[in-house]
Amino acid sequence: MNGDSKQKFKERLLEISRDIIQDSRLEIIPENIDKVFQYYLLYNQKTHHEMSKSGTLVDSHKIAACFLFSIIKAKPLSFTITGKNKSPDEFPSFKERTANEMLGFIFGLYILKIFIEKEAKTPEEMFIAQKDIELPSCKENTQYTHHFIQIISKENIDIEHKEFNQNVIFVFSHIYFLIEKFSFYYWLSFYKKSP
Repeated sequence: MNGDSKQKFKERLLEISRDIIQDSRLEIIPENIDKVFQYYLLYNQKTHHEMSKSGTLVDSHKIAACFLFSIIKAKPLSFTITGKNKSPDEFPSFKERTANEMLGFIFGLYILKIFIEKEAKTPEEMFIAQKDIELPSCKENTQYTHHFIQIISKENIDIEHKEFNQNVIFVFSHIYFLIEKFSFYYWLSFYKKSP
């Protein structure tokens, strides 16, 4: 990752972070934003070594998963008892407890979007590249993001832990792949209906 890409990613990570912490008792930990990129290198190198053919690049879905885990490991969003959090007797909400998982998931979607835009060649791909990534709908007023976060919060994603299972990156990269395909066919249906 070159310096320009890192700066662009860092700015987007901060932008998404600011959106997430609105109306919450969360804070951004600036030094942990930088740690995201240090951990990303570890996850990416391990993924490249374990899952990519020699001489090939890591695909967009694995890059998204590596960033997801890097963000969760670095914990750039924090719930702390400070002047902003005047109610220490109140338990953190689901959003406050899982803010880094949410940030990682959303940032992973951003990574997919970059690749979708970059690789769009046909008229339908160019049409789809202009759209937001569409997530599958869930019943009972829950969001797909909520279910994704519940799954990820139960996994050991710490690359420095002796029991880290590399296959978890493979599994979550496939979830990103399926999200991308769902979104592609969702928007393709609209493209086919347009005059």
